Amino acid sequence: MSFDQSDPIQLLQLRVGALEFIVKQLAAIQSVTALELIEENTKKQIEIWKEKSPEIVEVMEFALDILPKK
Repeated sequence: MSFDQSDPIQLLQLRVGALEFIVKQLAAIQSVTALELIEENTKKQIEIWKEKSPEIVEVMEFALDILPKK
């Protein structure tokens, strides 16, 4: 199934997926450098998943976009 940028349901699902991803990452980390670790880990996962599932990569990239900037 391809991702349709104009479909509001798919956009909402993307945002929810990104938020779930960040919450899981935050729950696993108890450190001052949590944001840096989340960003680093997410970028590694994007590399792993970029050939397997563009939809998952889209969720992770959106998660990076909504992280607070340093």
